[in-house]
Amino acid sequence: MRLKKVISLTLIFLVALCFKGVARAESNSIMSRFLSAEVQSKPFVMRILDNNGKTLLETRGELGFAIVRGQKTPFDKGKEENWTQVSEAVDLVRTNNHLQVELADKAGSEALVRMKIFFIDEKTIRVESEVLNQPQVNRIRIKFLSRQDDLYYGMGERYNTAQQKGNLVYNWTQEGCLIGCDNTVVTYFPVPFFLNPRGYGFLLDDTHYSEFDFGKTEPGIFSLTNFNSRMDLMIFYGPSPLEVIENYTAYTGRVTVPAPWAFGVWNAADEGSPRAREVARITRQEKIPTSAIWSEDWAWPKAGFISVLLDSRIQWELNRKRYPDYEQLAQELHRNGFRFLGYFTPYLGSRSKLFKEGKYLVKNSQGEPLAFRWIFSKVGAPDLTDQEAREWWQKTFFQKALDYGVDGWMHDFGEYTPTWAKFADGRDGWAVHNEYPVLWAKTGREFWDRARPDGDYVFFMRSGYTGSWRYASVMWTGDSNMNWEKYDGIPSTIPAVNSVGISGFPITSTDIAGYHCLTTKPSDKELFFRWTQLGAMLPVMRTHASSGCAGNWLFDTDRETLLHFKKYAELHIALFPYFYTLAYEASEKGYPVIRHLVIHYPDDKGSQDEQYEFMIGDRILVSPVIENKARERDVYFPPGGWVSFWDGKHYQGPGRTRVSAPLEEIPIFVKNASIVPVFDSQIDTLVKEDRPDLNGWDDANKSIKVLFFGKGEDDYRLWDGTQIHCESKTSSCKISNAPVNRIYSFEFK
Repeated sequence: MRLKKVISLTLIFLVALCFKGVARAESNSIMSRFLSAEVQSKPFVMRILDNNGKTLLETRGELGFAIVRGQKTPFDKGKEENWTQVSEAVDLVRTNNHLQVELADKAGSEALVRMKIFFIDEKTIRVESEVLNQPQVNRIRIKFLSRQDDLYYGMGERYNTAQQKGNLVYNWTQEGCLIGCDNTVVTYFPVPFFLNPRGYGFLLDDTHYSEFDFGKTEPGIFSLTNFNSRMDLMIFYGPSPLEVIENYTAYTGRVTVPAPWAFGVWNAADEGSPRAREVARITRQEKIPTSAIWSEDWAWPKAGFISVLLDSRIQWELNRKRYPDYEQLAQELHRNGFRFLGYFTPYLGSRSKLFKEGKYLVKNSQGEPLAFRWIFSKVGAPDLTDQEAREWWQKTFFQKALDYGVDGWMHDFGEYTPTWAKFADGRDGWAVHNEYPVLWAKTGREFWDRARPDGDYVFFMRSGYTGSWRYASVMWTGDSNMNWEKYDGIPSTIPAVNSVGISGFPITSTDIAGYHCLTTKPSDKELFFRWTQLGAMLPVMRTHASSGCAGNWLFDTDRETLLHFKKYAELHIALFPYFYTLAYEASEKGYPVIRHLVIHYPDDKGSQDEQYEFMIGDRILVSPVIENKARERDVYFPPGGWVSFWDGKHYQGPGRTRVSAPLEEIPIFVKNASIVPVFDSQIDTLVKEDRPDLNGWDDANKSIKVLFFGKGEDDYRLWDGTQIHCESKTSSCKISNAPVNRIYSFEFK
């Protein structure tokens, strides 16, 4: 009887324990259909494995934390106290597929760090590590084993390479290389995320400065240091790269597809109303398809952007000397099928009237408006953590620009927030610096969604951080030098668009022919030709006036250049159905429009290593010419067959082949057995208009030519749901589920 009672009590206890879902010590793993996480207690090791038992991530060594004092920026030396290392799991609890581990520096000691490991969904694990009861701690570090086949793509927009193994990469949004560029990881747009083609993505879900050391300091070790007392990590399973990106962007957000005209050609026209009208006249007269004209100098005190940087009184007032009839100019451009774009930064001169009023500005430690250095002058900035401050900025500045007649603007800067800034939500600049460009994008999006809920607008950015793409639909690669240098000239554009696409921002652009000539000569004809070709193959094709460079080469500098620009503007517009379909795919799944080869060929060594080619979607391979005077290009072809876009010549991958690349031509190839839809009519603009003498959006969308490259068959779905099926054997195509009454033609190449 006593034995039965003991057994009964034991069973009751075990049932209760199981019902509660708690186990200790021996229960050291959690799992889903796709992933599992396990913890080893002595010494502490955390592993993330896939459903086949392959280890994706494994910690190596101790988790550490420290206090560093006396830094005003992350790059100051500061005074570092000794690091505390924890490697003993003194308590381990599993509750309903949730692991909690408490770590100490030695067995039997008080816990110093608490780590929580749990599933967000079946393909996503979150790991939260927090230093306990030591609020002054501002460094935390974790190390992982880096295997030979571990590769690290992304990390935001990076100009050195899209794959960072062997590098130390820091995350701090900042001005690019103004004079020279020996800092190869500086960027306007960091994102602490990488894609590993072994099957997962990795995000540090934090806004503080961080360093990802991919084996530079310790070969074989990936070390992550966060300037905070906690570290929140996200692991996104694929296993394919596109599945990783889809899972990652389901968490961080996805882009909204802008209006069709945003995928047209934009031409810059600074120096006042006469130049804007001249550009409008030339593009229409010469039948160069152009959807937008943008004039960034509407509020500049004098010619050249340097005048803005030197003006301590700037508060975004129209320069009537340069644009005496700004409102009339906007109306004229609208009547002629253009959208008109302007320019803003989030800064006010420190001697301006609105700065002195200061109610909605970022504060210093005394609660006064903070004036901080912006390259040459001192400025203040709105406290964008405060909804009232965002609304004040929108009403005071954005509404005024809208009333003038603009349809959007370059939404520039946002990288200069100092660490000692104080914000309305209680945080300081250490926490907000990286997030400020995201809040700046949010400020623009809130305004335009209220002003034009139909989406007939665009603003575009260079700065950003995790999630910026939820608010801004277009970004550009920043202020490049007007030359051929690797890290800040035309070549740098390619790793930049490849890496930022992997990191979450799918719709990109570049300044055709660059922007800066502070240490270089103005752009010349050859550079303009090659950059025009590259710009045409990005989702948004856009020129930019220089930063005050006399003699800069422009689209209308001579007749030959104008015709070359027209050729590639026409090619860009022809590719609209393909670009627009990819943009919809980006909004639905997060896929980038411009893709590193590794996204589609993750196991191919040549694709992994190639840094100066890109794919548009899954079927067009682009190999821009990035060397001065080059008339040939060494092209890497991924596995499979490839067909030249220009002459139909066939190539077989994997492998490298030297191809002809005359000055007038960029090497473009299409994957064998692929459909590419194109517009086939003469188009003036992608703006929706009703003038009989202009071919606009409605005219363009009346007909599509279906190009089929190579041998085989293929299926393709347009953005509007239209299904296309083609077979080369019968040289025939079938259209189904078409919601729009279009004329279709077919060409087999």
